[in-house]
Amino acid sequence: MANKKQGSIFIAFLWMLFLSILLFWIPVFGQFIAGLVGGKKAGGAGRAIIAFLLPAIIFTLLFICAFPLVPIIGISSLLLLIMSNFTLFCGAIVGGALS
Repeated sequence: MANKKQGSIFIAFLWMLFLSILLFWIPVFGQFIAGLVGGKKAGGAGRAIIAFLLPAIIFTLLFICAFPLVPIIGISSLLLLIMSNFTLFCGAIVGGALS
């Protein structure tokens, strides 16, 4: 049997973060693609979930910092944050399962 190379959580985190920022303009599929690629780089579903937590925390902290500046659009921004984190999570699970 061939020895399967294990992925890196940090590299997966960087891929998810970079692609999330790069593909933010594609509402659902951009985050899903970022999670999918990051999950594949992580090398497994459990490692993909750990890698997903880092960009999700960063995006949530950015939202918390920006919320006092724009309270009028805060609720819609919160829904967008939840949706993007959920699709990033789903992509990470699928990508981790495929690796």
